[in-house]
Amino acid sequence: EGGSAGDPARLGIGVAAPGAAMHIKEGASGQGTPHSQATVVLEDSGENTINFLSGATNFAGIVFGDSGDNDIGFIQYKHDDNYLRFGTNTSERMRIDSSGNVSVNASGSDQKRTLNVHGTNGSSELYTFAIEADGENAKTNFKVGSGGGAAATKLTIDSTGNVGINCDNPTVGQLQIDHASSSTLALTRTAGATTG
Repeated sequence: EGGSAGDPARLGIGVAAPGAAMHIKEGASGQGTPHSQATVVLEDSGENTINFLSGATNFAGIVFGDSGDNDIGFIQYKHDDNYLRFGTNTSERMRIDSSGNVSVNASGSDQKRTLNVHGTNGSSELYTFAIEADGENAKTNFKVGSGGGAAATKLTIDSTGNVGINCDNPTVGQLQIDHASSSTLALTRTAGATTG
């Protein structure tokens, strides 16, 4: 069907009054107003799917662009290897392989990538747990933060297996515990007695 009288530039298929530049309607969703920034609206009364069909050895996906770059971001599926990849700033950043394994990629001189998990205590306080893979310094940092502040390193494991607690560069032994006033290692039995 043609566009509405108020905006003849809009294209409607299955709808007399398109809610966007292109509005394809298979059935009524019950939502009368599409999002104000939508250029294309695909509407149906039940399940609704976009199907990309491509060659058996090719990518299929969505590419995001702007005035500076026509592929600044992307989501793509590689059919012969069966992996899904996500890209930002023109480079692949994350991949889910055919077995469901997830990898986050890093490149350049500062080869660090961080996985952040955020939560709240039921009010406004934000709690953060982060795992940082530091390829440049060959170590993994586990960070904790609260109150909305930056997460600080609490435990580090370097490439040789040395572990640092409150120490991001363990060098004095396989286990190094740093504290402002004292360092204590406590071993507690289920009965409550402590040795250390």
